[in-house]
Amino acid sequence: MEFKKVVEELALGSQLEAALHGLGRRVPIIDLKFFVTGLILQRQTGANMVTVLENLSILIRERLNLAAKMKAATTQQRFSAGLLCILPLVVGLGFWVVKPEYIRLLYTDETGSKFLTYAIVSELVGILVIRQISRPRL
Repeated sequence: MEFKKVVEELALGSQLEAALHGLGRRVPIIDLKFFVTGLILQRQTGANMVTVLENLSILIRERLNLAAKMKAATTQQRFSAGLLCILPLVVGLGFWVVKPEYIRLLYTDETGSKFLTYAIVSELVGILVIRQISRPRL
């Protein structure tokens, strides 16, 4: 679809570089931006197109391999983060089954309600922080 827009822009008389830059702006994929930059540089310098595309394919494969290795390396940390996020719920359910009067105090007493609200908000903030920390960026 996006390449069709590029072809339409070229058919309407747009410059190739402008059409390719527009493609790079419309599709926010870093590999496509590398492709656009490679095509523009090849066109300006007259380099061998086959070599440019081979180098680009090697670059994209290496990025994908690195992303897979990063995901595999952070699996244990992501599992630990998930376990830490679900642990308060499991403990709360355990207390509700074993000693329901402990949990009942959290929603019947005014101070208990404040503590329960604080605990829920803290848990949600903690989940968001852990998600940001455990998300690998390339």
